[in-house]
Order: sequence, then structure tokens, then C-alpha cells
Amino acid sequence: KMKKLSLAVLLCSISVSAFADWRMDRFDVDQDGFVTMAELEMQGCRVRPGLFLAADKNKDEKLSKKELRKASNYIVRRHCPRNEA
Repeated sequence: KMKKLSLAVLLCSISVSAFADWRMDRFDVDQDGFVTMAELEMQGCRVRPGLFLAADKNKDEKLSKKELRKASNYIVRRHCPRNEA
């Protein structure tokens, strides 16, 4: 019984980390599950409004984890300082 419990705990921790995303960890300042243009700017990013609007597929003025991940090459990697930590 103890082995099953240990396995269940291990699988839960693996599945939680699989859903974690370094971009959300770094840029979702208020931890609401979305990243706004202001949050990107607070982290030193210089994002052009047109690029942000292109990434914001549902036009809700914030990026979901999926939207941010897809825009990573043209927003995060090119317009944000490298995280030296």
C-alpha cells in the first residue's frame, strides 16, 4: 500500500511540473495565469504593441500560457533581457 501511495505522489509531482512553464513563472507577476504587456515591461521587456496584439489571439489584452509559449521567439527571446539567475 505504501508503494502505491509513493507512486501516486511521484506521478502527481511529475504531472504538475509538466504543466509548469518557465515563461509564466518569470512574467506572470500577479500569478493570475495570464501575462499582460505591463507585466512584460515590469520584467524589462521592450515589446512593440503590434507584436503583443499579434500574440493575443483572443484579443483579451493578456496572454495565456499557450499564447505566450507560441510567441516566445518573437517576444520573449528577442525583446526581454536574459534571466541571469
